[in-house]
Amino acid sequence: MRRKDYTTPGGRLFRWLIAKLPEAELFDSLEERNKAISELAGAAPVWRGYFCVIVIGIFLLPLGRFVDRRWIWVVVPALGTTISTFWQRRSAAMFLRRRLLVRGIPVCIKCGYCLRGIESDKCPECGREIEADIRRMIEDDAKRQNAVNNSTSE
Repeated sequence: MRRKDYTTPGGRLFRWLIAKLPEAELFDSLEERNKAISELAGAAPVWRGYFCVIVIGIFLLPLGRFVDRRWIWVVVPALGTTISTFWQRRSAAMFLRRRLLVRGIPVCIKCGYCLRGIESDKCPECGREIEADIRRMIEDDAKRQNAVNNSTSE
């Protein structure tokens, strides 16, 4: 019997982790998106899940003196897995934001809002100040768009 892999880009857990992350939809092409997701799958540290289970276990095991210890063996792994999953999801969003910035697509590093065409010095979504290098990216992107519009109108 073949074991199912839930952590690769085709796996259910991995798909859930990146599902509904708006950052995944901002890539210019499907190839760039798939490449970033493949990099994300390779960069996802597994130790976070073990770390969460161990830390929660350390805090909850002393409670075994006051309650039935059997429930702790269910709660500790469940709580650790839940916390590590949300930790992974947050890390996945940050990873994709950094990849977008590397590819020249301006996004807010805090909230992931696409900053193309923004004229303000602050992100309209979260209010964070836009860094100078991202501001240059926005200006370069606007120049490129103007050049494309001028060439198509002629």
